[in-house]
Amino acid sequence: MKKNTVILFFLLFTGFAAFAQRPNNGKFADKLESYQVAFITQKLDLSTEEAQKFWPLYNQYRDQTKKLRLEGNRATFADDISDAEAEQYIKASLDREGRELDLRKEFIQKLRGVLPARKIARLQDLDREFKKELLEKARERRMNKGN
Repeated sequence: MKKNTVILFFLLFTGFAAFAQRPNNGKFADKLESYQVAFITQKLDLSTEEAQKFWPLYNQYRDQTKKLRLEGNRATFADDISDAEAEQYIKASLDREGRELDLRKEFIQKLRGVLPARKIARLQDLDREFKKELLEKARERRMNKGN
């Protein structure tokens, strides 16, 4: 019961903080973010103190990687480019991946002062689990709509 109260309090706190910091991107994005917070908080079994230190670092890391990926999405590959342009594309792609890896290393280093190593290691799997669960829920919702 106490754990549920802590999670509820944390969700309310992060919800208000997220609302105050970001423009309204729609209810779906807010729900998705709240669901992700609850999912990761529960699966990592974060204490209140850990959560208060973890989420600002996680949000900063997520925002920085999102920015890098958007940069990558703008650079598109076309079949009719020259070899020199293809080389530039490859170099830019590898550079972006290197910067993303550097961000991840920096994020993990910051987490070392906040979470034990076992929780940091588990976090990588949780990102995949979260995405997998979202896809499963979307698939179920589509199937239920059809029936």
